[in-house]
Amino acid sequence: MGGPSRRPARAAAAGDVLYVEDSLTQRRDLARFTAEFAGADKVDTRDTGFFGRNATGAVDSILVRV
Repeated sequence: MGGPSRRPARAAAAGDVLYVEDSLTQRRDLARFTAEFAGADKVDTRDTGFFGRNATGAVDSILVRV
């Protein structure tokens, strides 16, 4: 399975950021990942919206651990 690695996600501390580049091609994997870690990560809207609405290859997938 591609997508975000679970190892760093399990070790992440509050404030850590996970960038998933080229996330449009990984939507299914990203959905499974966010379901597995539900409530632990939120989309970092400061970074995803910095240059306008998601002007990055990490569409809605710059996650910050809460």
